[in-house]
Amino acid sequence: MAGSRLKKFLIGLRTSFWFLPGLIVLGAVALAFSLVAVDSQLDLRDWNEGKWVFGAGAEGSRHMLAAVATSMITIAGVTFSITMVVLSLAANQYTPRILRNFIRDRGNQIVLGVFVGIFSYCIVVLRSIVDSAEETFIPALAIFTGLVLALVGVAVFIYFIHHTATSVQATHILSLIAKETAPVIEELWPEQGTPSQGESVSEPERWHVVPLKIAGYVVTMDHGEMARLAEEHDLVIRLHGAPGDYVVEGAPLVSIDRDRPPDGLAAALEESIAVSVVRTIEQDPAFGIRQVIDIALKALSPGVNDVHTAVEALDHLTSLFARMASRGEPLRHHFRNGELRVISCERPFAEMVEHAYRSIRNAGDGHVSVFKRLLDSLRTVADFTDDPGRRWVLAGHCAAIGEAVTTVVLERDRQPLRAEAECLARELARELPAMAPARPAGSHE
Repeated sequence: MAGSRLKKFLIGLRTSFWFLPGLIVLGAVALAFSLVAVDSQLDLRDWNEGKWVFGAGAEGSRHMLAAVATSMITIAGVTFSITMVVLSLAANQYTPRILRNFIRDRGNQIVLGVFVGIFSYCIVVLRSIVDSAEETFIPALAIFTGLVLALVGVAVFIYFIHHTATSVQATHILSLIAKETAPVIEELWPEQGTPSQGESVSEPERWHVVPLKIAGYVVTMDHGEMARLAEEHDLVIRLHGAPGDYVVEGAPLVSIDRDRPPDGLAAALEESIAVSVVRTIEQDPAFGIRQVIDIALKALSPGVNDVHTAVEALDHLTSLFARMASRGEPLRHHFRNGELRVISCERPFAEMVEHAYRSIRNAGDGHVSVFKRLLDSLRTVADFTDDPGRRWVLAGHCAAIGEAVTTVVLERDRQPLRAEAECLARELARELPAMAPARPAGSHE
């Protein structure tokens, strides 16, 4: 299986709501068979009769296991219902794009797996109890373990209530998104001072599009495998999209510096690019930023009007952009054995910043606290970079905020914001006085 397809498969397993619970159920069934086998090899009748382990006959053991199994499957149904309600509320209150975060949440998966696992355990042990004239077998150790698992189920249910009440809060959701996005930024954006690996390399002038039979959102791209293919066929591959982009079948996604693609190259490239019906965050930090923006825009909508949540979203955006600003741009040129083989299409810092700050600036119509936090955010991000181009981008957004504050009703609120925006724009643009900070760079999404 190609690297990108394998990554997509693993992402699907992690996101699925059945994989981890399925493993827990299998483990519970294996535990039940193992303990019954141990009971069949050991003589624990004295323990059982002396109430050291469970202290009940076959009928009492059956009743207890049946009660535990019934209660666990009932609680599992309640848990699933609560989860569905929470998903619906989160989609309406924040954004549908965060639903995958709830589905892939380990806590929810483990809780469901524990309840269904205990039910499966009790069913397996229940069938092993024998009480007839010819033979009596009561797996005392397995029954005692079932009692312990019932108590574990009660504790897990209490945890689930607490976890659900916490996970639906805006602060927790934003923090989780930022925590998932930060490692992706660190993986894709090199540390400051890392050699750019030939950003001045001369690229081929002629390109031929390789039509691919894939459609959907790009999830992962295996640049290493593409470089190997390019070396094998002695060519250069150029990508016209990045993870997170939606591609239409046959659209120009990949080009090569040849008039005709070698036989089998298109199929091999399709194997190195994984697509899906939804975006994922694994190679797409812009998707994490998109989720934070959506929460801010939803909070600023007239139907919700929750300015405090929008300000919290800006705080997390500040953290992510500060991390970006402290690092270099994503590498576009990928080499193999010293030769340029792949030219990727990565989203630059300017584009990411433009998309975020422009959206929230336009939605923050008349909200003084939003404009103030936008300026604070830009100042904080600027402190993490000495790059003149990036500081100029931030200066442009400061100037834009200075124009947008005209929507503030009172002059006494409007004037300090305009003065702060203009002052910060001049400060950031001081290194390049020939440019006018009225229009931010990187305008396309």
